Amino acid sequence: MFESLQRQPNWLERQLGRRHGPRILTSAGLLLTIVGPFFWGEQPLLSIVSIVIGVGAIAVADNLNEQRRARAEELEREVDRLRKQNVALQIDPVEVMRNHLMISAERLQFTEAERISLYKHEAGAFVLLGRFSRSSEFSKRGRPVYPADQGCIRDAWRTGEGRAQLPDFSRDPDLYLRTCEQRFNMPAHVVENLAMKSRNVFATKLFDLANRTPIAVMVFESMRSRGIRAEAARSEMEFEKRRFAYLMDVLKPIEPSPAEGKREGF
Repeated sequence: MFESLQRQPNWLERQLGRRHGPRILTSAGLLLTIVGPFFWGEQPLLSIVSIVIGVGAIAVADNLNEQRRARAEELEREVDRLRKQNVALQIDPVEVMRNHLMISAERLQFTEAERISLYKHEAGAFVLLGRFSRSSEFSKRGRPVYPADQGCIRDAWRTGEGRAQLPDFSRDPDLYLRTCEQRFNMPAHVVENLAMKSRNVFATKLFDLANRTPIAVMVFESMRSRGIRAEAARSEMEFEKRRFAYLMDVLKPIEPSPAEGKREGF
């Protein structure tokens, strides 16, 4: 009988009241358990029944309380999840990273001819996490996914650093396209569509907070033949690598993946 009552908490709450139902059951149970035997006197069977019913009422009340606590905790978790989701929807991880890249670009005294970009490595490819340039054209997000076997980013991921000294595209487009294809495995049609046809590139690999697992590549580019000072860029990353590793860790839940990057056009 009591098991059937415990399986119907909503019915009991409707009959007794959602707020006061468990209290009523507990009080009734205590009353039957303590007073019942005295009331029935010399009728032990009825006394036992009173005690059993009383204990059962207390058990049902406890069950109702436990279910109410479980529902309250579940609602709290759902509210917390929705709150976090709402915050995440208001944050653009690429824009957050851009603001931090701007600090490094300013320290390196970058002009409109330079650019700094951060790519995370995931699923055998690179996804842009942030980019900064004083040039609005060079600041565009560009390709959503960057193949891991192309450009200086490939060399940096494999060996720790990658460098490129390229010809001037405006003076000799064919030589530029040929150099990119032969040295960096970049197809001509891909290079032709690049907003920034850099002449000087330096890329370096970044690790996680424990400095053990490689997670990303930072790329410095310039339209000037000697616009990037590798030693200065290397020193900047040595100084800021933990900050970027921390940012990547914090933003990881809302960072674009390769699949999301293709959909969103990052």
